[in-house]
Amino acid sequence: MKQLATIGKAQGAAAAEFGRDLNCVAPEKLSRKDNPMALDRALAKCIANAEYDRAVVIDLLARAYTEFDSLRVADPTAHGVNGEVLALVLMAVPPDNLKHFDAVRKKTVIDPAGMEKICAGIRKIGHPDYYPQYMVQFGMQAVTGTWPGYRL
Repeated sequence: MKQLATIGKAQGAAAAEFGRDLNCVAPEKLSRKDNPMALDRALAKCIANAEYDRAVVIDLLARAYTEFDSLRVADPTAHGVNGEVLALVLMAVPPDNLKHFDAVRKKTVIDPAGMEKICAGIRKIGHPDYYPQYMVQFGMQAVTGTWPGYRL
């Protein structure tokens, strides 16, 4: 999680870009105001705590919101932000936990009943209700070279 602090400092961004601190939140506590940056931090915490079922729901919501945001941010240089952040937050997770999470995720996504339950929960949360500033900011910083380790 130290890497995210570095990114935040380098961004000089408002705290809202990173979203609220969710910890390993129960799926019913997720909100359409939670952006993928906040969701990815929560995902890493869930995986680190071996709360894999929660992690799968959070991961799928984060990926859905990432896709939604990439459709409303026209700048293709901005779309890499979630991969960058996800890679950074997952670096702090024990490798064995990542393996277990991956196995649970794969088992979940091939189970139609399990996926329907998760998709129903995501539909209940609804579409994102935030401005994707985190993605816009990343696109600008990719161009200017101020995002750590990322320059076009």
